[in-house]
Amino acid sequence: MSHAAPTVASTIESHGLDHWHEVVCRKLIGIEVVPEKSASFDGRFMMMPMGDATLAHVEATALTAYRSERRIADDTEPGFLINVLLSGHGRTTQCGNHSELRAGDIFMQDTALPYSLELGSRAALLTLRAPRPLILRHLTPSERMCGIPLARDGMARVAVASLISLADVAPMISDAEREIALGSILPLLAAASSTLSSRASTPSHMGYARANRFIETHIKEPSLGTATVAAACSMSARQLTRLFEAEGETVSRVILRRRLERCRLDLLSPTLAHRTIGEIAFAWGFNNLSHFSESFRRAYGCSPRAYRQRGCAR
Repeated sequence: MSHAAPTVASTIESHGLDHWHEVVCRKLIGIEVVPEKSASFDGRFMMMPMGDATLAHVEATALTAYRSERRIADDTEPGFLINVLLSGHGRTTQCGNHSELRAGDIFMQDTALPYSLELGSRAALLTLRAPRPLILRHLTPSERMCGIPLARDGMARVAVASLISLADVAPMISDAEREIALGSILPLLAAASSTLSSRASTPSHMGYARANRFIETHIKEPSLGTATVAAACSMSARQLTRLFEAEGETVSRVILRRRLERCRLDLLSPTLAHRTIGEIAFAWGFNNLSHFSESFRRAYGCSPRAYRQRGCAR
């Protein structure tokens, strides 16, 4: 029986941070990256086609990666990322979900929405980038599932082991065989995410998700608050408040946290170094610089100016 010749995986070694930014971050993934220490940054990226999807193995020194609105606007076909943290530790944020990550965790990100991923020390990550139609044939992703590790036992462990095995053998098998193997792994991911998926389909959580989507798309508006979100979601302010309380949250806290996170990432971005702290804060819906500075200090332990200076010194 004949087989198509395997396609050689593309490997990109870091030739300095500028090269990594241009080839890996902008052309291949569509993210911004801020390393912990620019001068000593080191990274390696191997990409393997899987039919319409792509499996990538990434190794790098400590960094913060984030998907900005600009990168989202440039992407004509957003999809999903399914990530396995192979080694190291980190933290991810999307859709108001904040999660600490450890080796062996598997988690999903929606590339149509902003997200951030922080990796500490030297870390290795396996990332499956898949088009939306492919994922939707097997899973029903929701905001509840984005940025949250699946269970660390049961089917999640089977899915992790299967993805790692596929990455190991991918350079030795054909494109068609990779696609077949991937088709057998996606149902495992669906089974692993069933608990989160079933919870996301309840009426109360659907209302919570709808409110979160509205917050995400209107986060820059200074008038955003409980009343405006409730009106947009066709519910009373009291109903909305109860939905968020059931999740251990408040509307105002979610809005503040998301605005602070966007400001934090903009303060780290070299491409926005020309913008003042006030301009960044006001762009994300703050209308009082003192309130922004105090909130930022409480959230991150230092002033916005000190945080930016520390980022520039990396």
